[in-house]
Amino acid sequence: MTCKQFFKSTAFKCIITLLCVLLISGVFLTLAYGFLEVTDEEKFNRKVGNLYSDGASVTTEDRNIESTKVGSSTMEKLWFIPEKNDYLVQVSSKGRDGAIVTWVIVEMDSTNKKVEGVGTVLVYDKVASEYADKIPGWNTNIENFSKDYKDGIVYAYGTKGDPMYINTGASISFTTISNSVNDAITFVKAYASGGSIEKSPLEDFLYTENIDINSMEIPTLEDGKVTYTIKTKGYGASDPFTITVVVNSEKKIESFTVDATGANNGYESMMPDVENIFKGKDLSYFTGLYGEDMEYKGVASFDDTTITTGASNANVASNSTYLCMYAGAFATANYENSLKLNVKYTELINTDATTITAVADGKVTYTIKTKGYGASDPFTITVVVNSEKKIESFTVDATGANNGYESMMPDVENIFKGKDLSYFTGLYGEDMEYKGVASFDGTTITTGASNANVASNSTYLCMYAGAYATANYDVALSMGGSANE
Repeated sequence: MTCKQFFKSTAFKCIITLLCVLLISGVFLTLAYGFLEVTDEEKFNRKVGNLYSDGASVTTEDRNIESTKVGSSTMEKLWFIPEKNDYLVQVSSKGRDGAIVTWVIVEMDSTNKKVEGVGTVLVYDKVASEYADKIPGWNTNIENFSKDYKDGIVYAYGTKGDPMYINTGASISFTTISNSVNDAITFVKAYASGGSIEKSPLEDFLYTENIDINSMEIPTLEDGKVTYTIKTKGYGASDPFTITVVVNSEKKIESFTVDATGANNGYESMMPDVENIFKGKDLSYFTGLYGEDMEYKGVASFDDTTITTGASNANVASNSTYLCMYAGAFATANYENSLKLNVKYTELINTDATTITAVADGKVTYTIKTKGYGASDPFTITVVVNSEKKIESFTVDATGANNGYESMMPDVENIFKGKDLSYFTGLYGEDMEYKGVASFDGTTITTGASNANVASNSTYLCMYAGAYATANYDVALSMGGSANE
């Protein structure tokens, strides 16, 4: 067949027809794709819609939050879902079996911006978790978050010994998820109300990874000794411990009492006598056994006075011992941090401009700069407090009073000598709230209705400085003068 004959043939005409069809189809498909293309945003919204049982079609508004630490979790992303008035929170938490990223739907009341429920909880990314996909009963219990919600709830599905505990075979992972949901609720409550996340006062303490700082009270100080009531987290086969530890001014353990054990069966015979072994120990003892990072090690052996770490011995409660060791490190490492939390009456004190010096004979000297109050500008005052926690001298170096200060204010430099904290709180109450000065003489000050002829604001600032100096004697003495830092 010649070329001329080919171009006139039926085969050639068929080829041309097919090419035209393909060309036209391609044009239509290109146009259709442009109109029907599913954007990444639409794909994401459809994925979020799958979190609702009604298969709702929803849109999400990315709130572009900064990564925020709440409790033991990190809030990574936040979206608002206007059709449902819900928030979707992406939460990252690190548990004992690795990191887990969770999606949590937090349901909101449309009228008062309050949390009214928890919707779907989804394990979005297991990352390093070993158990989340492997244990029967895990996914079937996720829906309990929604069913059990009530205002103020603290989910504890994975915590053995808690009334809320559910035996799924994945208690470690379920604990991590419970923490994630609890922290997501806390975050959304603050975000929706325009408030801030309440930070634990122990947030900046050392060795907190295995300590439940959110359930701890501020350590107390008395006679230079700090008392901790420590709640550990669980570790391995051991559930949480509750331990009372007293640390003295040498940063050594004076007493270590296990109030509630978290060990498995055989605790008494399989664990060292930590209550006696830890007495007199400081931080170096614990880091000497477990390293500066206090990372887990097994316990190879022990006797009445000695603990040896190394390869785990099946006859030793290594996990429980580790939690006790961690509590010991936490208590001894944070002695000074605990002292700082016990500084009282700072509201009207410019602590950045105040200096404290502790001297050898048990006296503490304060150079106090107050803030202003009412008509009175700040005062600069030097106060010496002796070992009986009484004022030995009170000197007003620079006054903050208005005109008439000298004649309108009590002679505080003499009246305050020999006074302790009870004198100031006796006049102004335990909270040292402002009261007017009704009258005074050379030895007495009477509070009550303000007398126009008395400098009540200036007197109050001096009283407040006296309360600050006498109340914080133990802290200042124990810290060698760094209580204001």
